[in-house]
Amino acid sequence: MSEKQATVRHLPEEKERFELTERTKLFPKMVVLNTCYPCNAKCPHCPYTNSNIRQEKRSKENPYVGWEVFKAIADQVGEHRATLRISAAGEPLLHPKVVEFVEYAKSVGCEVGIITNGSLMNEEKATRFIQCGVEMIEFSVDAADPVTYQVVRKGLQFERTVENIRRTIDIRNRLKGKTSIIASVVNQKLVADKIDSIVAFWEKIVDTVQVRKYLTWDINDLENSGDITPYLVKEAPCPFPFDRFLIDTNGDMRFCVYDIKGRTNWGNVLKESISSVWSGSNFNHLRNLQNSREFHKMPICEKCLDRQFRSWNYNYFHLRDKAAKEAQSRSEDQV
Repeated sequence: MSEKQATVRHLPEEKERFELTERTKLFPKMVVLNTCYPCNAKCPHCPYTNSNIRQEKRSKENPYVGWEVFKAIADQVGEHRATLRISAAGEPLLHPKVVEFVEYAKSVGCEVGIITNGSLMNEEKATRFIQCGVEMIEFSVDAADPVTYQVVRKGLQFERTVENIRRTIDIRNRLKGKTSIIASVVNQKLVADKIDSIVAFWEKIVDTVQVRKYLTWDINDLENSGDITPYLVKEAPCPFPFDRFLIDTNGDMRFCVYDIKGRTNWGNVLKESISSVWSGSNFNHLRNLQNSREFHKMPICEKCLDRQFRSWNYNYFHLRDKAAKEAQSRSEDQV
């Protein structure tokens, strides 16, 4: 799906409110885990490339999520049959225990999604991820030729990434796995004139392609975006406080998944449950401020330039379902 096809949901300022559903009253639909800080690439659109966050004390003291923190998270996510998204301030597959962590998460009932640049997706990792039933693997690619790739995925090798992704697809098909495999492309100025050709290239390989908006993360310059057409009108509440939140490598819980600067801390997962924070009065108060459009009362939201690019419809769950249907369709065509 290209961004031109993505549904934009316009929300009337004076009336429409959003509430937690029966599914999300006690627990978020998704927990996004910052698995690690180290990375093997220097992508120009990455806020970590463009900041000193990886050099900060909190990042250096906890470069990788530990077993105790991971287990506490996975056990709770699994109990609620929610999604655990293996993400990172760096490259998740650099974590020395990432495969074992994912296998454990699946064993306790988590739905698991992994986002990776693909450079380290070898045969063993791909096989074990698919065998344990990972629901979705998202490869961040951003290019369809070696020259462009060297610019937008600096430090990585295009041919190796393509080979790794093709092999992952082959393993999935051979094992008759249910893992959806998608490619994502950040629509930045560096590739804006090539978006259609990039999508066309990867559509022949993966289940579906996601074109992502360029985001500032309160660090990058929106001038570098390839498309600033918003998904939401200015006064729309942000979808994220209603279905997901972020946990850092040390177990600290953040209000927003884009709080990569660590400005909020809702407690640590080793001391407080995810559910108590998610359904607590403080979090609900901020949801009410979102609904009343009082963004000025929330410092982390007041000057956010990225809220407009967060869709209530064109999101992780939409892509997961779309990729699964397309993979099923391809499988049936091959029979």
